[in-house]
Amino acid sequence: MAAHINQAVTFLGSPKPWAGLAAGHQENAVRNWLSLHPGNEVILYGDAPGTREACLRLGVTHVPDVAATPQGVPFFGAIVAHAAVHGRHDLQMYVNCDILFGHDLPDAVRLMRWPRFLMVGQRINLPEGEPQQIERVAEDEWLRGLVRDGRASLHPPDGSDYFLFPRGMWNGLPALVIGRGAYDNALIAWCLLNGIPVVDA
Repeated sequence: MAAHINQAVTFLGSPKPWAGLAAGHQENAVRNWLSLHPGNEVILYGDAPGTREACLRLGVTHVPDVAATPQGVPFFGAIVAHAAVHGRHDLQMYVNCDILFGHDLPDAVRLMRWPRFLMVGQRINLPEGEPQQIERVAEDEWLRGLVRDGRASLHPPDGSDYFLFPRGMWNGLPALVIGRGAYDNALIAWCLLNGIPVVDA
């Protein structure tokens, strides 16, 4: 199969309440996702306090009503089922709402050549408050300097923070609560059991 023609991505997230440090991290993340491609779309799910106002401010889509636990934590399957119908792009990514990407993400997306696949990866943990300007995340030398100085480190491989996949891939997935222990490993295992290539990015 040829590489996907349209490299724009629909980003999916379920934010925490927009308060304190989380508010700044989440706003930086959404702005970062939008900056990676002029056609990128962001859909935020759930009714965490401040989400509606943040979506209006950032010009992104808010879906407050999505199947969730009694505590209000959305189910992964409910999010991707909604995005399969309503997302603008065939390439979709569920990502934790405090993750920033370098501008090499579109290059990685272009390498995905299967009709179904899951691209996952670890995060680099940055020092608290370091990325004051989100464009600095794209500067390899700046990031390498933080690692050399011991101020940034690669998160252990037992945690995956982003999941890129084609629209509609998750039919038949059992109910999984996002952000709970081993849900990321369960997504990877489901793909392997169903013969779907998993790419470690």
